[in-house]
Amino acid sequence: MSKKLSSFSTRASDLIFNQIIGAKKIMLTGGRSSRSICKSLANKIHLHKSLDIFLTDERIVPKNSPDSNYNMVKNELKINESDGNIRLFDMIDRSSMANESESFKLSNKYFTTIPEEIDFMLLSIGDDGHIGSIFSNGCQKKINENFLFERKAPKLPHLRFSISLEFIKRTKKIFLLIEGVEKGRCVKSFLENYHTNNDSFLQVLLTHTWLFDDEAMQEINKEKQSHLLKDTTCIKF
Repeated sequence: MSKKLSSFSTRASDLIFNQIIGAKKIMLTGGRSSRSICKSLANKIHLHKSLDIFLTDERIVPKNSPDSNYNMVKNELKINESDGNIRLFDMIDRSSMANESESFKLSNKYFTTIPEEIDFMLLSIGDDGHIGSIFSNGCQKKINENFLFERKAPKLPHLRFSISLEFIKRTKKIFLLIEGVEKGRCVKSFLENYHTNNDSFLQVLLTHTWLFDDEAMQEINKEKQSHLLKDTTCIKF
């Protein structure tokens, strides 16, 4: 991890922890930026007396796979499954994966425990502009209003479960991680095409908090585009 990445993660995680400490149910995403944040939160989050953690999305892989978001969050936050204070809910019924056909399904425990609204959600933007496992060029099947099944994610693993945009829209407190040049360019492209790009996932996040590192922020033309972010809390680390 570079010093710059460490600085972003440490400072951003302090702000994120201030949101988590008063929450009961939160949702975390996968990806490189989220991994660094989880690592920075590891020694703080166990101060919480009672916290339920859900995932925004999960790749359909074995639980101990390096591609598993559950595995990443559990390891980076150092969650002990026998510890009743911090509960991490697996999104997938892993027993359904014993059959190699597409018989896998959402975990019933996850499905029945998740509330209608999450107290706090952490998202990050992908290099191609996706959030969670919602891809503009994917092939999604709607499970219900809250969840979808992605059959052809552009990146491996192709099979994934994800929360829906409808679920994201109901969440009152969201922080979006925007780290690095490529992700800054995604935001720049969104802002430049704002009036013709109503299908962008970033539209639903304009009233939330966006956390930039210096490289990502440098891609934004603040003079020409700042008015488009008038309802967005933008913080640079």
